[in-house]
Amino acid sequence: YGGEGVPAWAAKRPFPFSLLPWIPLPFPEGYWTPEVSTVFDNFWANRGGIQDSWATYWKLVAAHYKDQPYSMGYDLMNEPWAGIEWPACMLGGCAATYSQELQPAMTKGLQAVRQVDPDNIVWWEPQQLSAGIQGPTFYKAVTGEANLGLSWHNYCFAVFLASAGVPLVNTDSCRGFTNNREDNALKQAATMGAVPLMSEWGATDNLNALGIDADVADQRQMGWMYWAYKHWDDPTTADDAQGLFTDDADLSTVKADKLRLLVRTYPQATAGTDLTYDYDTTTGDFTMSYRADPTIAAPTRIFVSPLTSPHGFDVTTSAGSATVHGSYVDVTSGAAQEIHVTITPRP
Repeated sequence: YGGEGVPAWAAKRPFPFSLLPWIPLPFPEGYWTPEVSTVFDNFWANRGGIQDSWATYWKLVAAHYKDQPYSMGYDLMNEPWAGIEWPACMLGGCAATYSQELQPAMTKGLQAVRQVDPDNIVWWEPQQLSAGIQGPTFYKAVTGEANLGLSWHNYCFAVFLASAGVPLVNTDSCRGFTNNREDNALKQAATMGAVPLMSEWGATDNLNALGIDADVADQRQMGWMYWAYKHWDDPTTADDAQGLFTDDADLSTVKADKLRLLVRTYPQATAGTDLTYDYDTTTGDFTMSYRADPTIAAPTRIFVSPLTSPHGFDVTTSAGSATVHGSYVDVTSGAAQEIHVTITPRP
């Protein structure tokens, strides 16, 4: 099925499709075939113990990596496909798919990991179509679980049309879409008791669309991971516009305007509660307001983009003190108070 992360022993062609020639469709069209949907349905139903084997695999992975200091945890399944009922996911979000298939499977994978690793984050992803459709998602909390993550994706359909060369596509329409997806992710994460992460977005050279997504993420204080750094010959990477280089073998071919939008000034860690922050990619100006928590010993740490501050920058704070370490600013406060931070690039 395109080599998408499933070992050969697990990709058993179901009857009656096994009697017919395989249809070699690329990603993502292969998802929509009855055969692939049936394979997913068999997985959700644990036919032949396939889901049990998957959970055992995650237990082995966790046992190997549980002490890796730079691990961000375990993402159990990328963009899980609902199965034969996928059209329902386009209409109302397919709540029954979550309650009867996704939630039980993800819980099984979570429990397998927790047998050997009680601490690292276990990430759940919503069904695949939620990345490109404005609809709800239906994961629930897991009793007693304190380190659950919601790994979600954000792909406005207008961006794909523009990337495909469709004329007169206005990516300004993506602002409403990404606002909807951000709000849904925050709501879903709160229901789950999970930390949210926009783990895929972008996949385009369209600067307007990238700016919209990044700005809205800042407004929601949403962490993110851009797709993608390079092409990597990944079957899911449709074109060269998704990466950061015109020639992956030559780092000097970086797409500078795109990089400027992505390398942003932002708070990496806040010793308190974020209230608001804003970054201007044109001027490099950054403002942040937060309520300090004096019980936290570590400082608030802000990364300052060197692309908009090539000659250094000035920092002002309304309270507390600021210390500059290269491209980082540490702000400390000994009192529970609201602190306003302004960072301005030097000319």
